Amino acid sequence: GKAAPRNSVSSGESNRAASPTATNRRSKSPKPSGKKTTTPSTATRKPNEPVPLHVAIAQIKESFPVRRQYKLLESWEGACSRFFRELMRHPWISAAKPKFIFHVPVPVLFPAIKEAYASKIKVPMDLTTAEAKLLSGGIYTDSKSFVDDVALVFANAITFNRAGHDEGEPLSCAYFDASRHLLRYTRWLSLEYLVAYLSDDDHTDPPTEEGLVTTWQLTKANKKLARDEMNSIVMKLMLDKSEEGDRYTWMEAECEKLLKSLRHQSDLKYMHYFIQPNYPGDYTAFISKPMDWERVQKNLQSRRYESFSGIAE
Repeated sequence: GKAAPRNSVSSGESNRAASPTATNRRSKSPKPSGKKTTTPSTATRKPNEPVPLHVAIAQIKESFPVRRQYKLLESWEGACSRFFRELMRHPWISAAKPKFIFHVPVPVLFPAIKEAYASKIKVPMDLTTAEAKLLSGGIYTDSKSFVDDVALVFANAITFNRAGHDEGEPLSCAYFDASRHLLRYTRWLSLEYLVAYLSDDDHTDPPTEEGLVTTWQLTKANKKLARDEMNSIVMKLMLDKSEEGDRYTWMEAECEKLLKSLRHQSDLKYMHYFIQPNYPGDYTAFISKPMDWERVQKNLQSRRYESFSGIAE
């Protein structure tokens, strides 16, 4: 099977579509011609012509008449929105320069694979549609139904690219591996951000032999299982390190984000001792390895940590 398309395939066309035109330059507006103007999202396109990514996203959003503001969401919808926003900060799918495209239906960007895609994927889903459904209201009935749709985006990509991955096709391999990672990350993230809506029972959805969980119940038992899994994978992962003084890598930036979050706790005024302590003279006689927030920050800046477990410990 053909691989799902990457951003690089359509970036040139997308950039051309986003370039300044006579209608958006800061110049004198021309006199009305009497003709109906069209925007990139409404302009007539040939049936098999690819649609630039930003136009495709706009078209999906426009297809939902209601897009509620965050303050108008129900509490569980707000939690889902926070979970989704955090997911979209992942550098592989962030809106600024996504490395992989999961934001719109694949055939919209690449009509040439429409039939091949439809033969493998019976329930299409994309990230923009999932968010639009959430903000529209009245479509999802609970947090799990939203999480299921987000997970389906990556599960579909795994299904579509599996054959190409098995044949060693480079693009299929890239999307297959990325989708596996993002599906796992979605599960971990959802069970953390939706903790207020986890049921208190013993139901678990353990990974298959392939290491995948495509759908899961929002339970406290699953949260514990996910944390154990995360600990066995993430804490042993070696950091992708940069040189001291250079911009942090994504992994280093995540470590810094953790440190910053600790300084934004509501009880920060009681935490001075843990941030910039004034150790007693005989402190080292009892504590062999003194540690505080400021020391951890300096160690991170000096690139002394080799793994996530180093900074966590």
